[in-house]
Amino acid sequence: PGGVGVSAAAAYRTFDAAPQEPAGPEQLLAALDEGGVRAALPYISNNLAAAACTLAPQIEEVRAWLRQQPGVLAAEVSGSGACSFALFDTAVQAQDVCARAQRERADWWAWSGSLKNNPSFSKLV
Repeated sequence: PGGVGVSAAAAYRTFDAAPQEPAGPEQLLAALDEGGVRAALPYISNNLAAAACTLAPQIEEVRAWLRQQPGVLAAEVSGSGACSFALFDTAVQAQDVCARAQRERADWWAWSGSLKNNPSFSKLV
């Protein structure tokens, strides 16, 4: 959300008041080994998301909006907030949702990109 920020220190203080144990990486890694990126999608999470959303409820609005968009495979808060991200099968889908966000929510900042040609990413797919 445009103009919204969350300091990492504030997010961690909020988190420390009601910590949420992160899931271990075992299921995610097993899913990647057995079925690639698609199999790992259900394991994408961020245990700092609740703290970030407490500090800036607009973050949850963005995350919920992203999860409702066509073609979204996963959407989550990045780090301690306030940025969120969504994953798509194609760059065109990402560009369409980005354009929709810019049309519908002029107060949001939106950008789309592709990791397809990234050597580290291509090892996973």
